[in-house]
Amino acid sequence: SRFPFEAHYEANDSRINSGLGAVANYKSESYGVVQRYRPADAGINYTLSYDHNTQDSSTIGEDVQDLLGFDASRSFKHQSVSLNANWNRNRRLSTDEQTLYRTLVAQHRYAPSPNLSIQTVANVSETENELRLFRSNFEVAQLSSFGFWRDATRPLTVSGGARLLSLSSSADGSDNE
Repeated sequence: SRFPFEAHYEANDSRINSGLGAVANYKSESYGVVQRYRPADAGINYTLSYDHNTQDSSTIGEDVQDLLGFDASRSFKHQSVSLNANWNRNRRLSTDEQTLYRTLVAQHRYAPSPNLSIQTVANVSETENELRLFRSNFEVAQLSSFGFWRDATRPLTVSGGARLLSLSSSADGSDNE
């Protein structure tokens, strides 16, 4: 199929009679969906996914994770490109704390022959923590490229790379960049 769909569900329950010696009861539940799509003549692939997970413990309380993802990729004659985006939120319901993670990655690969290839990756990610005692934010942005060339007539190989990186963080009013 050019547009397959997947769904899953799983539940675990370790609750037992506490008179048997177990102290912590634990339940978990997970469900999600994945939808893929590939147009008939475009050479492009798309994927969209969602997962929801809960863990409930008698000692910690209930934690919930939600994950949303998107992928797209395309191949050309000597090139390929891809884009990946993810959003992930983890929450502890008993304390109203959460961590939010977002990321975006784009890649390009150019390989016109077995003797030459260049790969470039750009990515941005952000992590936000909202905890009882403090809040923090951490951001990373990066652009990197790596090239490889091999002379087909003699034993010579040349490779090189470049990277541009930016980091910033903040925690309770203290900012760093």
